[in-house]
Amino acid sequence: MLCPDKINSDQWLEVHRAAHAVGLHSNITIMFGAVEGVDEWATHLLRTRDLQKETGGFTEFVPLPFVHMATPIFLKAARVADRPSARRCSCTRSPGSTTRR
Repeated sequence: MLCPDKINSDQWLEVHRAAHAVGLHSNITIMFGAVEGVDEWATHLLRTRDLQKETGGFTEFVPLPFVHMATPIFLKAARVADRPSARRCSCTRSPGSTTRR
């Protein structure tokens, strides 16, 4: 599970069911390319299709690719990688150069 503090699928469907019952419309999103696979994608599509048949309240389907470059763990690693290291500093002089930088 990518976001354990978020609502689960049943809760997500119930929120949309309630919104549709009072006349609100909503959209379906699916994020792909993170931790879930084809089975989870198919389940999501089938369950939202069933809710659409029941309520008619979805107006669009929005597929969202997982953007790892925007995740906290990637950004933290990028900040660490940007720090100078002994190896990076030793590679900044061109071969045969006697001038120090």
